Amino acid sequence: MLNIKAKITEAGFTITQVAEELSKVYESKYTMHNLSKKIRTGTLRYSEVEQIAKIIGFEIIWLNPITHDIILKDEIDTEKLSRKQKAQLAVILRDLK
Repeated sequence: MLNIKAKITEAGFTITQVAEELSKVYESKYTMHNLSKKIRTGTLRYSEVEQIAKIIGFEIIWLNPITHDIILKDEIDTEKLSRKQKAQLAVILRDLK
């Protein structure tokens, strides 16, 4: 399982910094405490994960666990995927550096 907190730290950010950036994007108050809780309890929305990846310089890719095909997020329209299709794909972060 991906440890989002570890990726944030590895990228040189703090949870507080990421929370501040999320607050700007969503025009909603994110704090270190509520962001940590969302990460810990697994209640982050997919759009929040996308935004966190963008903030820390990562990109979300989709990996088909059967064929091992990698598809960049921008190459697919995730809105058109069924729940089953989404469940079959694993979401991972890839460092852009």
